[in-house]
Amino acid sequence: MKHLSFKSAAHVVMLAFAVASLDNVHRFFAHAGHDGLAAWALAGALGAALVTLSIMLTHIDRDTDRRAWGMMAGAAVAVGVLSGSLQASTYAETLQPLTAVLLGFGVPLVGEVLLALAVSAYEKSQARAAYRNVGQLVEGAVAGQLAAAVETFDGAAIQRHVETTINRLAKQAVNHVADQAMAFYAPSAMAAESTVDLDGSEQNDRTDSAKLNGIASLKPVADAARSNGKQAAKERLLSFYRDNPNASLSEAGNAIDRSKSTVQGYLSELQNAGRVYVNGHVEVLEA
Repeated sequence: MKHLSFKSAAHVVMLAFAVASLDNVHRFFAHAGHDGLAAWALAGALGAALVTLSIMLTHIDRDTDRRAWGMMAGAAVAVGVLSGSLQASTYAETLQPLTAVLLGFGVPLVGEVLLALAVSAYEKSQARAAYRNVGQLVEGAVAGQLAAAVETFDGAAIQRHVETTINRLAKQAVNHVADQAMAFYAPSAMAAESTVDLDGSEQNDRTDSAKLNGIASLKPVADAARSNGKQAAKERLLSFYRDNPNASLSEAGNAIDRSKSTVQGYLSELQNAGRVYVNGHVEVLEA
């Protein structure tokens, strides 16, 4: 209602300026040779045209219809200039030229056209303020809901998730280091245990034979190391599936540091050995 009252008041002011200009325009047309009725008719038509254009200008949204607004503003300014020139001519009969021009053009252009532009700008400003208020209300409501959710959130859930993740990473790191150490050190240890100290003459006589026997002895040791590593990986896989029967092959592979295809092969071997039962999930069977 306040906005409507302001706009209505602006329209009343425009009408007042138009009425004030009416006598000046009438006097111009009367001096130009028109009879009294024609002079009043022309003055009223010019004043009504300027008031109508000014009021219409306050009802057009400049942002949504710039072309119509520009045409309406141009027409209002043109009619205002015409009215101002006629009134300035009338004022010049009794006033100084500069004063006559200021009064003649000031009443129609400032009192009506610029007032209409001011009302249009005010309406747009009020609309933007309303949008900002709505946005602030929505942001305040969302912030309140988030604050309430944070206050009631169980922080222990985050802590449990972090601990589970750290334990999984530590387990993978230990298993990886153990496998690497077994593959690297087991052949050397086995070879060292099978080495026999010989005296100089025997060593010279058996050099070639020792080299061949040493090389041949490394193969079963390496095979045994690989077998031990595979068996250890299977045991870790069983331990993982005891705790995570619904885990995918990829998750299991990440847990024991093996590829997805390797995990699938391990499961097939374990199922054939009666260690697991696979049917959409993995059930570990106790031996």
